[in-house]
Amino acid sequence: MDDNGQVLFSVGHPMRFATEKINYNGSNYHVIGFEAGNDGKQVLGKYMSHTKQVNHFKDNEVLEEFIAPPSYYFEILKHNNFVVEDFKESRCIDECKEIDEAYYNRFHEIPQFMGFLAKKTKK
Repeated sequence: MDDNGQVLFSVGHPMRFATEKINYNGSNYHVIGFEAGNDGKQVLGKYMSHTKQVNHFKDNEVLEEFIAPPSYYFEILKHNNFVVEDFKESRCIDECKEIDEAYYNRFHEIPQFMGFLAKKTKK
């Protein structure tokens, strides 16, 4: 890429995709957190880890996603001579509520994706 060239990409947000699934009182939850008190050994979720998720869909589509905290991507961009010009965390738009209210209720306050706009700089 030439100097001053831009790249725009999005990745899954760890607040959504790095959660751990648990069942509590008959309800399923996706959580990131830790057990209060005691020795602190029970940690739920992997926010700070770089992981790969593979999702298989009913139509045989396979989606591979890489999940990591924002700092991971900032560091990769910086190491490769990019400067982040903009960073956004997505939120479910209001129009989604008309189509799938349950989906909207889950994701209007929890970011699903992170978007980066970065510019290549001189070495």
